[in-house]
Amino acid sequence: MKLNVQIRFLDENHRFFGQGPYQLLCYIQKYGSLRSAAQHLEMSYSKALHLIKQAEEGFGFSLIERSVGGKNG
Repeated sequence: MKLNVQIRFLDENHRFFGQGPYQLLCYIQKYGSLRSAAQHLEMSYSKALHLIKQAEEGFGFSLIERSVGGKNG
């Protein structure tokens, strides 16, 4: 037997956090950047950023630390 649990957060019947943003956050933690996480998931950077911003708006707090500029910032 296999247990499968899914958690979704809704705001006025609008889902703002589910499996997609969760996976994205896991890969951000693993690879250290949103761009690398998006590439691993074969997702555009802009879509990944949109998912994170949408989740942050829903929760009301930041989910990731941001810094400007890549290697040399």
